[in-house]
Order: sequence, then structure tokens, then C-alpha cells
Amino acid sequence: MADRQEHLSRISRYQASLAERGLAGALLLNAVDVFYLSGTRQNGALFLPAAGAPVLLVRKSLARAKAESAVEDVRPFPASRDLAAALRASGRIGAAFEAVPAATLEWWRRQLPDAELVDGGLLLREQRSVKSAAEIETMREGSRRICGVFAGIPSFLRSGMREVDLSAEIEGRLRRAGNEGVPRLRAFNAELFIGLAVAG
Repeated sequence: MADRQEHLSRISRYQASLAERGLAGALLLNAVDVFYLSGTRQNGALFLPAAGAPVLLVRKSLARAKAESAVEDVRPFPASRDLAAALRASGRIGAAFEAVPAATLEWWRRQLPDAELVDGGLLLREQRSVKSAAEIETMREGSRRICGVFAGIPSFLRSGMREVDLSAEIEGRLRRAGNEGVPRLRAFNAELFIGLAVAG
């Protein structure tokens, strides 16, 4: 898992990209994006001005978000009527249109009347496509764990074993190795589960 300095570096690079594209800031609503930048996977929203300190608004768990997040300003999610004052967002604000439902974007447009929400999803996708040394090491460690589970399959695979039992055994071992069990995809209506074992 990335450390605090890694997240702060990500925030700094993202803010530079926002400024280069003429955006006043970004509103991150997709949980994976919030985690990538802040370091916590709590239910909330991250507002990142192109210049200045980010604000993380959390519905739950506030205590965990404060403990995990690289963002200094972590607050409870305010009432709708107080959102505009809490964030002071104005100008062109990027949001990931491909990852957030239209109804959610419309709700935020009503809450932030001084902001013009524009599609800014590409900026973060571009940044995330170039991996840091810490990210590469995390991917290598994940690969080592997965390979370890697959290497162990001959030790429990038996003739006549049902596919569902084999799949459950593999999934259980993957979960114990640290897999959260939910492969996250950005595409609309694209869903996966942890795995499937089938025989011809």
C-alpha cells in the first residue's frame, strides 16, 4: 500500500495537470479515485483545487479517514446547504463523467452553483497509466501472492472435484493472501468477480 508521501506526490502531480489544462480544481467522487489520491477508501468526496489544500468530506468512517488519509483537511460530510461554503468551488471543475452517474453529477451541480462541472476523467487516467516505483512494487507483490496461490493448486486439486469447490478453494486462498475480492472496473456495466474454475 502506498505511503503518505506517495499520495502527496500524486496530489501534487494532479494539481499541476489541472492547472495546465485550465481547470480550477477537481471533484473526485469515484471511490477508487478518492483512494488513489487520498489514501483512504471511506465513503465521501475529495475536492482538489488546482492550487491550495485539498478537502476530504467523509460520510463514514471519519475516524478511519483521518487516520489513513494523506489529506490534512478531513471533515464530516456537511448538509447539502453547507456544501458550497465548505468547498468554495468556483470556475471549471473537473469530474470523472465516465465513472459517476449523471444523477450524482446533477446533484453536485445544484450544490455548487459557482462551479462548472466539466469532464476531467482523462487527466487522472493519464496520470494513473504511468506507475511510480511504489506502485510497480505493489503490483509485483500482488503478482507474487497470486502466483503462490496458483502454484499450490496441485496440492488440493482432486479427480472428480466439482468446479464450484475448486473455485471456492482458490478464492479462499486468494482472499487469505490479501485479495479484497472485488476487481474494480471503470467501464459502465462491467462487472467481475474474483474468479472462475471451469473444465472442458
